[in-house]
Amino acid sequence: MFPKVMEFETGPYIALCVLPDGKLLITLTSDGWNAREEMFESRQKFYAAPLYDLFEWFWCNGYEFTHDLDWWEQMSSAPAFSDAVFVEDNGDLDVRHFWYYNEYQTTDELAELYEKGYLVWDYFDCEK
Repeated sequence: MFPKVMEFETGPYIALCVLPDGKLLITLTSDGWNAREEMFESRQKFYAAPLYDLFEWFWCNGYEFTHDLDWWEQMSSAPAFSDAVFVEDNGDLDVRHFWYYNEYQTTDELAELYEKGYLVWDYFDCEK
C-alpha cells in the first residue's frame, strides 16, 4: 500500500514523506524555518492561518485539507490532509490516503513543528 522507499514531496515551507507504516512525516524546509516567526505571529488574526500557509503549495498541486469533510467532522475536529479526494459520478467522495493530527487537543501542532522541525500525522484507513 505504501512505498518502502520514502520519497519527499517538497513545497516552499514544508516537505511531506509517507513513512513505511503509513504515517505522514512533515518537516520544515529552510524557507519554512526562516518564516516560522512571521507565520506564528499571523495566528493573532486567524488561528489556522499558519497551517494554511504551510500547506498552500500542496493544495494547489492536488492535495486536500480535508478536516471539513462531513464524515470526518462527525468523528473528529483534528486537522486532516489527503493526497487523493475524488468525487464520484453519484456525488460520493472517494478518499484514499488520509492523515490527521491526533494530538490536536493537547498539543499545539505549530509550536511542536517550530520547536522540533517536524511533525508526524497518523494515517486513517479509508478502506475500512
